Amino acid sequence: MQDPTAHDVLRESRPAIKKIIEHLSCFNCYSPPSGKSIDELDEYAAVCTGIAKFQGLMDAPETGIFDAATAKHLKQPHCHNHKSHEENIFADDWYKNSSLTYCFEQYPDNYLTVVEVRNAFEKAFKEWGGHLTPPLRFEEKPPHKDVDIRIGWRYDFGKLSLVGNENANDDAATECTDYDPVAPQKVQETVKWKDEWVAVSYSPQSKEKLHADIKIYFNEWADGGPAEDGQQFASRIFPQIVLHQIGHILGLGHSIGKDSAMWPVYKNSELHKNDIYEIRKRYGGQLRIGRQMDLEWRVILKHEEGLSYTQEIFAIPGNHLYRLTRGVIWEHDPSLGWEVVSGQYYAVEFDASSQYLYLLNIDGKILRRARESKIWEEIDGESKSMNWITIRAARDGKELYKLESNDGLVSSFSNEPGCQWKLLDANSAQTTQDIITTASQVFIIHNDRGVYVSEGAYRQCHLIHGHGEEDSYDANSFEFVGSGDRLYQLNISGQVLEWDGMRTNDPESLKNWVNIGELGGLRSIDKIAAAGTYLYAYSSEQKMVWFTDRKNKILGSPAEWVGKPIPSHISLGYIVRLVASEHNVYFLESTGAIHSYSFQTSRSGGKFC
Repeated sequence: MQDPTAHDVLRESRPAIKKIIEHLSCFNCYSPPSGKSIDELDEYAAVCTGIAKFQGLMDAPETGIFDAATAKHLKQPHCHNHKSHEENIFADDWYKNSSLTYCFEQYPDNYLTVVEVRNAFEKAFKEWGGHLTPPLRFEEKPPHKDVDIRIGWRYDFGKLSLVGNENANDDAATECTDYDPVAPQKVQETVKWKDEWVAVSYSPQSKEKLHADIKIYFNEWADGGPAEDGQQFASRIFPQIVLHQIGHILGLGHSIGKDSAMWPVYKNSELHKNDIYEIRKRYGGQLRIGRQMDLEWRVILKHEEGLSYTQEIFAIPGNHLYRLTRGVIWEHDPSLGWEVVSGQYYAVEFDASSQYLYLLNIDGKILRRARESKIWEEIDGESKSMNWITIRAARDGKELYKLESNDGLVSSFSNEPGCQWKLLDANSAQTTQDIITTASQVFIIHNDRGVYVSEGAYRQCHLIHGHGEEDSYDANSFEFVGSGDRLYQLNISGQVLEWDGMRTNDPESLKNWVNIGELGGLRSIDKIAAAGTYLYAYSSEQKMVWFTDRKNKILGSPAEWVGKPIPSHISLGYIVRLVASEHNVYFLESTGAIHSYSFQTSRSGGKFC
């Protein structure tokens, strides 16, 4: 008898793998393989990656092996809604009226009493609605098709078996389609799991039907039956289930914070500060809990998860944050956590604009992906030594720049149909160090302390830092940041400078740099970052974060800085990178940990507060 192949084994295991994938998706831990030709081994590799990510969430060794310990974690009572909250249409128009209606279509037959059910919902409605300004009110109505939220218990889940039923013929497979107690309508979720407590929330898919039913159905596990393996009784976690599902109704997705009510596992009976932050961010209003600074600071990635392997972080318009970790590009979603976006490629460099993601693969090829797409396409398919290539994207999405430092060449790619790479600058081999981009300019940094600006229709290069000038203009020691049409530098003395541009008939103006940090008392600055018209600065010595808005300011004019002290309970290690997007600043520690600080804006005047 011939031994089975790997493909045979995978085909035999497909039902189990499908079940594991469904569970991993609840925790946003599974990304299907991408590419034109995908086989079972590709799918299995994606599952192993998802298992490792899930193990990391559970603070377990990230082996990628589905063992008994992993299965136990995965069997915890959890929510099976793994849709992004962005797919749901919730409360935008309802919230203008500050009111939602709800009704109970039926109550459970056993275990849970009517009082327990009503108390759980009333408490959850009050918790979520009370943290909005004005408060969002929930008003009970008699059962009717026009009620916004309709609550019921479903006992017709097809073959969905009772807890403890070991009937081998009852596989708990359920196809919940075309079920609606009022009007025939295709149900959006399929619930398939035995030995799980499942709560499913449904939402209208179009703002044209603002009174379309939002229904919550609970299956048998949620009506109070005893749990297996010494776990809690279902009735004891019922308030947690309700609090979590109301969060979905209000448009929130799952959180990666284990203390959050939106953590997929039903374990938290109160809202965490991050839950309130998310609901406030979605609907506006002033934050009410604790000190506001506590809500402004967040840990995006713990150092034990970063494992010192996070090489770089990137932030682009729209508050999109990415990290490069051991060849993998991850995108951060505040509600769902980290998701792999690099597919099967091994990235050695990455950058992004408002329209495109770019990566430099380990084979030296450059690929592009539109933000709304999942498909990577080659835009420079010539294999080269990736050690000599740097890619930089213009944040407005129009151009990508490539530096081949081994040859001293700088080229641009305009992202127009049929476009080709265009040579901008040719230098001697190994004389160029880096490139910095703004909306309409690219700055080329040389190893000999020269910094050139390339701009205009013919991309003429002008020297803005002279060769061999005084140490205060040493390009090798400085940090350069570009945003809009402005270029900033942080010099070795910790001063923040702005290039004041070129003035007609004044060649020397090319080299004018102005200290714009004096009025704000900035000193000993470690890192700077820029986003749009805003410039940010961080000092570990002063334990401060500053910002200034350069909108409509003359180049080189004094900056008005506002400083925010870092709270004593916020512990930042050595910061190797600072990036910003809109009003959020992200800190990358040498340990691999990532922190974020959010400068909140007041509702009057749009000023930072």
